Amino acid sequence: MHKEIKYSHGNLTKMLFSKRKEERIMYVNQLTQLRGVAALFVVFAHIARTIEYSYYTADPAIENSVFDFFGLGSFGVILFFTLSGCTLFISNNSLPFNKIQSFYIKRFLRIWPAFIVSLIFYFLFRMVFEIFYTAPTGAWIEAQFIKDFNSLDIFLYATLSFNFFGQLELFNNAYWSLPVEFQYYLLFPLFVYLITHKHFLAFIFAAIVFYALPRAGMLNISSNLIFSLSFSFTGGILIGYLYKRYVFDMKQSLAALILIIILILVLVIKNNMIKIDTIPFLSNKWNFYIICSTIIVFITLNVDFKIQDRLGAILIYLGKTSYSTYLYHNLAIAFSLLVYLNINIQNGLLKILFIPISSLIITLLIAHLSYIYIEVPSIKLGKKLSRK
Repeated sequence: MHKEIKYSHGNLTKMLFSKRKEERIMYVNQLTQLRGVAALFVVFAHIARTIEYSYYTADPAIENSVFDFFGLGSFGVILFFTLSGCTLFISNNSLPFNKIQSFYIKRFLRIWPAFIVSLIFYFLFRMVFEIFYTAPTGAWIEAQFIKDFNSLDIFLYATLSFNFFGQLELFNNAYWSLPVEFQYYLLFPLFVYLITHKHFLAFIFAAIVFYALPRAGMLNISSNLIFSLSFSFTGGILIGYLYKRYVFDMKQSLAALILIIILILVLVIKNNMIKIDTIPFLSNKWNFYIICSTIIVFITLNVDFKIQDRLGAILIYLGKTSYSTYLYHNLAIAFSLLVYLNINIQNGLLKILFIPISSLIITLLIAHLSYIYIEVPSIKLGKKLSRK
C-alpha cells in the first residue's frame, strides 16, 4: 500500500494531479499482477487458435469458443511493452552515464539466458513434432515446427536480431516480440536522458520520429514492429515519469469502472464488432491497443485496488513467471495437441477440456522450473556483475 499523501486541491488540473511530496515505493505488486494477466491473454489466444482447427476428418473444429473471445494475445503483448517501459523508468529514472553498462548487463542476463534455453528446447522439440504430428495441412501451429531454416537463422535468433533480417515465426511464433523488447532496452537510456535531462518535449519529439521512420520509406527490414509499436514502450516511460513526479487522485470505484469499460472496448475491437479502420486517427487495432494499454497501466500503477489476498498472491506468482510462461506456452500447447491427436479423441467437448487444461498445467509447470532454475540465478548474476 502507498503511504497516504495529503495535498490541497487547486484548479481543475490539480483535482487529478499534485506535485509529489515524498518518494513512493519502487516496486508495485499491481503491475506484477497485471503482467500475469497479460500472459494469460496470450496463452488463451494461442489455445483458441489451436483448438479451432480440424486436424483430420473426424476431428471437430471448435470455432467461436470462449478462449477465442477472451484470447487477447496481441493486446497482452502490448501490455508487456507498456509495463516494461514503466517499470524500467521507475527503477532506473536517474540512470547516470557511468551506470549504463550495468543497466545493459542486468537487462541482458534478465532476458537472454532463459530465451536461449527455451530456443534449445524448441529446436529439439521439432524432431518430436515431426514424428508424431499428422500430415501438415496449413494449421496455425505447424509452421514454427516444420518451417525450414539454416545456420544464419539460428545465429539471428540467438542474437535476437531476426526481426531485421531473418525469417519470422521459426521455432516459436511467440518469439516475435522478444527482439522488439530487447531493442527497446538498448534505446532506453537515450529516452531516459531526454525526458529527465532535456526538455520533456525532446522526449516526445524523439518518440514521434522513431515511430515515423518506416513510414518515411527509409528502412527495408523483415519487420518494422519495433517502430510501429514503439508508442507502447515510450508510453510506459511517460507513465513512470508522471508517477515519479505527481500524485494521481482517483477513487477506486471509478478506476475499476474505467478499466472494465476499456476491457470491453478491447474485446469489441478484437472480435470485430466495430471496424477500427472507420475511427479517425486509429486506423488499426494495434494503435487502439496501445492507447488502451497506456490507460490501464497508468491506472493500475496509481490506484490501490483491494484484491483478495489469495487471488493477489496467485496473480503475483503468474506475473513473476510470466516471461517463462510466454517462452514455453506454445511448446506446451503443441505437446498437448500431439497427445490429443495420437490418442484419437473425436469429441468436441473432450477437445475443449483436454487441450486447454493440459496446456495450462504443462505451461505453468515448465514456467515455474524455468523461473526458479534459470531466471532467478541469471537475475542474481546480473546484479552481481553490474555492481562490479
